[in-house]
Amino acid sequence: MALTAPPATRPADAPTGRDELIDVVRAAALGVVVVYHWCFTVVRWHEDGPHASNPIGSTPGLWLATWGLQVMPLFFVVGGAVHARATDRGVGFVIRRLRHLLPPAAALALVVGGAGWLAGQAGVTWAPQAALLVCSPLWFLAVYAVLVVLTPLARRAHGRWGELVPVVLAVTAAGIDLARFRFDSSLASWAAWVVVFGFCHQLGFFWPRLRAAPARFGTCLATAGLGGLVVLTNMGLYPRSAVGVPGERLSNMGPPTLVIVALCCLQLGLLIRFAPMVLAAADGWAARPLGFLRRHGMPLYLIHGSALAIAYAAVTVVAGRPPTEPDLGWWLTRPLWLILPGALCLAVLRRRARTDRPEG
Repeated sequence: MALTAPPATRPADAPTGRDELIDVVRAAALGVVVVYHWCFTVVRWHEDGPHASNPIGSTPGLWLATWGLQVMPLFFVVGGAVHARATDRGVGFVIRRLRHLLPPAAALALVVGGAGWLAGQAGVTWAPQAALLVCSPLWFLAVYAVLVVLTPLARRAHGRWGELVPVVLAVTAAGIDLARFRFDSSLASWAAWVVVFGFCHQLGFFWPRLRAAPARFGTCLATAGLGGLVVLTNMGLYPRSAVGVPGERLSNMGPPTLVIVALCCLQLGLLIRFAPMVLAAADGWAARPLGFLRRHGMPLYLIHGSALAIAYAAVTVVAGRPPTEPDLGWWLTRPLWLILPGALCLAVLRRRARTDRPEG
């Protein structure tokens, strides 16, 4: 049976060829990541300086929220959709995309890392670790850049083998987990980043068919993903959380495991099933924040760690170091950690917008 749907529930692409749903998912995913980092980061101090933790391990049942808050799989899916279309217009997109992604990230790493190194040389022993913590969200851009470079090869594989490619990648992800857990292979750990997120990226090459699929297909895909998550996280091998939790033997995200493959299927299935509702929200109550994230998503992602560090330093100077245990008081202060770094980012982004606006 062909995967079709009534036009009323599957809006056509805009005349520019852009898919509204792709833009909405990209913007929303970046927003979720930024808010998660601001509100769910617990800073604990060790001998070498600050380290990031989270409240998931000490809050019963909070691991379930990570199945919705860990949105990187969906981001890589829509990235694959965009890259597949761009490759159809020529492989020169790889250079253009890398020029767009890498220089700002490199500048941030150079400035923050350089400042941390200089402070360390001056005797501030915790400064290098603090700089590393601020730059840690850039891991995503490193993996994303590798997949951009591999897109022409992935596109050809998609054209030749179609659905077999993500199947092989999923099976390979399972083999990588076996090599990591059974043989402690460091090479397999590095390969997991490309294979697992490459699976998500490859699913994006099917975007036109996924967008045309009926809602019941999304329901089936989400059910399969949920079933996989339940089985994997209850077999005594994989943690239940989709993000790293201090004290766990391993993390499902560092590097990614087969759990992320199942999570990707769950999230993508839900997106297909509820795409009309998502688009309706994007045109209604969510239009303003999504519009802001569309315009400023990547700059916000790059500076949000620095904004959190500045806010943390300010609070420490005024009131002492924030608490490190997620008790009631800690939860009641979560809005503060949305407002303070958010205000800093908003000021920087508005300044940037005024500077970039042409005169006349």
